[in-house]
Amino acid sequence: MTAARRASPVAVGALVLLGVLVVAVGWALTSRGALSSVVSGTLAMTLGVTVLLSAVSLQRRPIEADRARSDRALAPRPDQIDGEPAMRFPRGAGSSRVLAFAALGVLGLWAVVMIVLAIVRGAPLWLVLLVPWAVLVLGGPVLAATGRLAPGSVYVTPTRVVDVDRGGRAEIALVDVDLVTPMADRLLLRPRRPGAVVVRREAGPWSRRPRTDLLVVETTGLGGGSELLADHVRGVQGPRR
Repeated sequence: MTAARRASPVAVGALVLLGVLVVAVGWALTSRGALSSVVSGTLAMTLGVTVLLSAVSLQRRPIEADRARSDRALAPRPDQIDGEPAMRFPRGAGSSRVLAFAALGVLGLWAVVMIVLAIVRGAPLWLVLLVPWAVLVLGGPVLAATGRLAPGSVYVTPTRVVDVDRGGRAEIALVDVDLVTPMADRLLLRPRRPGAVVVRREAGPWSRRPRTDLLVVETTGLGGGSELLADHVRGVQGPRR
């Protein structure tokens, strides 16, 4: 069984160092007291905290992926999708996803504070810049909190494979699958013909954007990992013709 790819310690260390340095620069700017320095400094500290959260999330992902392989709560189970019987392969949420959304939430919180400051000081140009930013970065965490961006599951029915993940949905008929390739953190289903992969985004711009030329199933957090899912797809598909 292939283990999930570990994040490079050098890359994680570099991110942590960068985050600490940016926070330190932001603190130095903020301590000057001038309004422009406070705005720039708090933005720098916010970005630094975001980088630190991203570093921890990057380090956690492969650990959670390895745990998910043997997690009985994520074991495949009979289910159905669109009224069709299916074997469902659930994904675990994990703290790495929470940290990723928390990083966006920190950026959004800074934007909200700056919006309030712009209203108090009567600076409409700031509002033009900050409101779209706040909506964009807070949309993900808000939708995640309501379950619209949940990790979802992979469904293998007698006729197709359906991947539901973070507001995006991609599916392909088994007769259109030409090659099944398991990798450390994903499963690739190569279609026999163009247009075989049908995609849909159900949470607007915050949805995952599935590819249309190839069905890429992210298996980080998937019970059993890529190999188990690949074996099941091949078994249901039967001998290739």
